Amino acid sequence: LYDGKVWLEEVGVDADTDMALPAYLESWEAQLGSGSDVCEVVELVPDFKRFVGEMEVTLFGRNYPKELVYIGPTRTVDEDTTKTNPKFKKRQMGIRLESTAVGDDWRMGTWRGKYFPHGR
Repeated sequence: LYDGKVWLEEVGVDADTDMALPAYLESWEAQLGSGSDVCEVVELVPDFKRFVGEMEVTLFGRNYPKELVYIGPTRTVDEDTTKTNPKFKKRQMGIRLESTAVGDDWRMGTWRGKYFPHGR
């Protein structure tokens, strides 16, 4: 149910001819190793099996479990994006992928990243 209407899944990519059907995928907050080191993400390599349109990619995280979640800067990727450099540092972090435009269509592949411990 979206906007008071029932939509069939896997049939088309929009809610209507001129209305996007927003979609997102969000991970949990993961940590590197035991969580005692800060992790710095310096590169993300997007991979899609199918991709039309644009997608917003946002990293989020925190250094300690009871801290408020910090939302990092958003990067836009499209079918021509080979990599993005978020330069994000936290002990625990997750990723959110979101598309909101008419015609956006995607199916995830296996993303890769470059990250390393950055001290305590």
